[in-house]
Amino acid sequence: MSPSKDGGKFAVVLAGAGARGAYEAGVLSVVLPELERQGIRPSIYVGTSAGSLNAVLFGALADLPAGEAAKVAAAQWRSIRRSQVFSSLLTTVPNVLVRYMASILGLSSLGPSSLLRTAPMDRFASTWPYWSQLHDNIDSGRLDAVAVVTTSLAKRSTVVFCELANGVPTPVADPGDTEFYSATQLGSANVLASSAIPVLFPPVRIDSPSTAAGWYMDGGVGQNNPIKPALKLGAKKLLVIGTTQPTVEPNPPSQAQPVAGVAESVIGSEPDIFEVSDSVLNYLLVNRLATDLASLEAMRLGCLSPPTSGTGRRSGTVTSGYQHVPNAYIAPEDPFAISGLAATVMKKEFGGLKTLIDPNFFIIERLLGGGSQVSWDLLSFLLFDPSFCSGLVEMGQQDGEKAIANGTLDQLLVPSPVK
Repeated sequence: MSPSKDGGKFAVVLAGAGARGAYEAGVLSVVLPELERQGIRPSIYVGTSAGSLNAVLFGALADLPAGEAAKVAAAQWRSIRRSQVFSSLLTTVPNVLVRYMASILGLSSLGPSSLLRTAPMDRFASTWPYWSQLHDNIDSGRLDAVAVVTTSLAKRSTVVFCELANGVPTPVADPGDTEFYSATQLGSANVLASSAIPVLFPPVRIDSPSTAAGWYMDGGVGQNNPIKPALKLGAKKLLVIGTTQPTVEPNPPSQAQPVAGVAESVIGSEPDIFEVSDSVLNYLLVNRLATDLASLEAMRLGCLSPPTSGTGRRSGTVTSGYQHVPNAYIAPEDPFAISGLAATVMKKEFGGLKTLIDPNFFIIERLLGGGSQVSWDLLSFLLFDPSFCSGLVEMGQQDGEKAIANGTLDQLLVPSPVK
């Protein structure tokens, strides 16, 4: 079943972003009700990392009117807390240090699997009350597919786990592709694996189906913006939500200006490990999108057209060898908006004596370099806090309203072409 009024399958593609996933929920809470008013509802959700959380969340709410589903999803993100995602550093760091020293001294062959322990998130995901609703929405045909992207440690490649409606075939990778597809009933292990940020969160074991059994980590390592899997699942229209821009126009050297709060090394001196980590994350989140789009173009599956008016929101047409796939891309206009919000929340909610209540984010901020643009950018991926996530939901809602006002969604209203 395809809920779009013209019969074309409409897919929502959700990038990985840790706690920044609240922004995606904010965008969808405004955009999906508007599209529903135009007679268009998604039949496919594909997500990576935090995007996988939103994919299964909105997929589970697909039986509700879009406005009602939006309220439930936004409320879930606004209420999230660190204690629901990872354990306190006060208990995990000593354990990590002991295991690390034991492995160095030859007392154990097992070193630490991660810096943070995600037992709280494991418990939360396994008892999540919406799994049955997700399965019902797919079994009933309200949705064609919900897919989450992971990275296999054994295969060193992308594996897309898909829960499919009857009659929807499992995608087959093209020759030379580095991603594989596995049809299954999605569960907590799939989402946890897709969200297992390397080094920070431990890898996750997936046992079903048996042909794909093994250890997995964050899907963003290989495919942070899963456009291609959405097309493979039959999407004829794409709405892509991210938290970073796919391209950044650098200032010419003569015009480059220091950014307040950024360490000196960013603008000339030798980079430290935090700046290198920030660059790696931005490579995975930003350059990977550009790479994904270029790969799609080379494979004649398509690429996004140049942006229309309104920085940060793209719309246009994905061009295939035989068809055009209308699309829209929405992300924050200001590349420093999210890190700026993280800085504001840290100063307001975790500064001074408030640090004594929950020192975890203060400790993480210090470990990341403390008080710089780089540290706030990195921290924004881990800042699972109601104040921060509520701010991101509002930011996403504002960008969603702008996208509606400036016509970014107009391409999605074009009737789907027939091959």
